[in-house]
Amino acid sequence: TAIQEDPGYMLDGRESGGHLNLLPAPGGAAFQLVDELPNDGFFENVNYKGAFGTENWLDGWSILSVTQRF
Repeated sequence: TAIQEDPGYMLDGRESGGHLNLLPAPGGAAFQLVDELPNDGFFENVNYKGAFGTENWLDGWSILSVTQRF
């Protein structure tokens, strides 16, 4: 189910080349009313909506990590 709430993303120190925080606010809208997924071995159940929960899996995988923007 889609949500239309502020996920709480942050850009710290935007004027001085700050860091992007892609993690939603803990306990925020991304962690509420999470749908159950089919138990078919393909999907992995998580407790959040979207690409990120409590861990930034892009850290170490993208140019943003290489340029220390996370």
